[in-house]
Amino acid sequence: MLAVSGVAILLALSAFAQAPGTPDLSGTWKLNPQKSKFAKRASISPETLIIMCAANSIHIAFASDAKEPTEMYVADGKEHVFLYVAGGGAWVSKAQWKKSVLITEVVARVKGIDGGDDEIMDLRVRWTISADGRVLTRELEDPAQLLVYDKQ
Repeated sequence: MLAVSGVAILLALSAFAQAPGTPDLSGTWKLNPQKSKFAKRASISPETLIIMCAANSIHIAFASDAKEPTEMYVADGKEHVFLYVAGGGAWVSKAQWKKSVLITEVVARVKGIDGGDDEIMDLRVRWTISADGRVLTRELEDPAQLLVYDKQ
């Protein structure tokens, strides 16, 4: 069922053109551990990304160690809730292009004792593609890592 939904989403996304002036990250990408710089104590395992970009929608499927999580972003610079949490919290995503770099962010918020929102996680990632379109880099801020992927 999940695979069928994923295929439907990918087909729907392919109906739109890529946003003008932004690189197309679409494709299948395999992690190159020799070129990557991992955080201390990071567990390294083979990883493949399948990225589909259409208009300002970006769908990223990760395949690693029998896990296949997906992330979806709308590169409009606005926050989009993708999961509500009991007690009024939420997981939100945000993405935007800064020239040829895609900046993605996932934030987890919970209601604090004062009634305000407290951030318990903030994951920021910078995605860049080489001029020839064959190498994708994924730069994580905390912990600092530079993951390099080769186009398949």
